[in-house]
Amino acid sequence: MTGHSPSWKRHLYYRLTWKKRNGAKLDMLWRYEQYFYSADGWASGFMMREGSTGLIRVDIPNGAR
Repeated sequence: MTGHSPSWKRHLYYRLTWKKRNGAKLDMLWRYEQYFYSADGWASGFMMREGSTGLIRVDIPNGAR
């Protein structure tokens, strides 16, 4: 950390989709915060805040098993 407040903030999303040969599927979505500091540029894209970042969705649809 720089001791300065960030100028900008954005969210980064990562998605994992896993499909098996039998048709079964797993979908997972993560969200992380990333801050921009005018002197240093973008900080790490894996900043977390409880309740708004991390693993935000898991979907296992009813399909072939």
